[in-house]
Amino acid sequence: MKGNLRIRRAKSSDLDRLAEIHAASYPDSRTLSSRLDRFTRNPFGTIDDVRVAEAGGQIVGHAFLFHMHLAFGGRLVPTAAIATVGIAPEARGEGHATRLLEALHTEATEAGAAIAVLHAFRHGFYRRLGYVSASPTVRCVVAPEALSPERTCEVRAARKGDRRNIERCYADIFSGRTGWLKRSPSIWDDLFMNQRLFFSVVVSNHQNHQKGRILGYVAWSIEQEEPHAESTVRVRELVAPSVAVERELFSVFARMRDQTSRVEMDLPIDSPWLQAFGDGAHPEHGTSTFEHPIGRIGGGPMVRILDNARALSLRGYGKLGTLSLSVGAAKTPWKIANRSAGVLVSNKAAPADLHLSEEGLALLLFGGMSLSHAELMGYAQARSRVARSHAESMLRGPAYHSIDPF
Repeated sequence: MKGNLRIRRAKSSDLDRLAEIHAASYPDSRTLSSRLDRFTRNPFGTIDDVRVAEAGGQIVGHAFLFHMHLAFGGRLVPTAAIATVGIAPEARGEGHATRLLEALHTEATEAGAAIAVLHAFRHGFYRRLGYVSASPTVRCVVAPEALSPERTCEVRAARKGDRRNIERCYADIFSGRTGWLKRSPSIWDDLFMNQRLFFSVVVSNHQNHQKGRILGYVAWSIEQEEPHAESTVRVRELVAPSVAVERELFSVFARMRDQTSRVEMDLPIDSPWLQAFGDGAHPEHGTSTFEHPIGRIGGGPMVRILDNARALSLRGYGKLGTLSLSVGAAKTPWKIANRSAGVLVSNKAAPADLHLSEEGLALLLFGGMSLSHAELMGYAQARSRVARSHAESMLRGPAYHSIDPF
């Protein structure tokens, strides 16, 4: 299988081979039909977004290359979202995956993407290709008793006519989060067509023009292996502008304590709720050395910068001002001027406020790592205490937390 590798767009005639490679790469219980749907009815794209790798005239690999916009620092960054990377078993160990990824990076850069993002089953391979791990996620498991049933607003099931307002809630909030994507109609269709999902909404009761306005929503399902067995509530997504509205939405599950014993949700690593859940925060006991487990830590998405200048100019910053930073072995620092009219990036031959490795640049701009942690890990070094404080205020943002794994 060694030799030239050709990367091209997938065709409908490739589907049987793609499903075969997919089954070998992701050997779970999915049916052939569901695997074919992965390539033809994906909410994030179509078969036009699939790239195949050919060696010796045979398809030996596949991957999705979606073009999306993800939020970083309050701005939308054009992103290459890479998914479903798979290599046929007989073709592994030949470097095909590396060359497939390199071709995707080149295509995405030419199309205007600033970064590439993917959700990796194993991180080691992608680290060798320049990816860094974004903020981890906490899969939190709590008992309903840990949540407050009290309400100050109306909380009700979503109705048929609520879709537009639910989408508006997301649109009002997502750009202020790290790594949330601008959703297409097909993603919303996929959510609302999922018959296992329930939607609950918080409605304003203020006596003004906002009365009846949907303030936030939660999409959730309830799972049970067999009748009368233990059930688990799984929170698909919770979208709210404030902790107060989140608390109102949690009341839905607090009032289900006679029906379920577990509520499972994914929270960003910096969520205040991780320190706020009360007694009954987990239906399982701890140990003598680990007394109060509330969940598991999962590695976040992985990020790779495709074009430094583009990435620096398109990300948002938390404070107006200028910041000079050098990256890797480059001799001329970048100057970031964040003005009310926009961000201007240029090269500047002057002492850098902050020196970063290539990994440090990706971690600080898009990975959700704080400057203090980047310095501790050796990815960053500030020129002075004042420069450190200024850089922190410009780069600071919430932890990366993706609610749309593609």
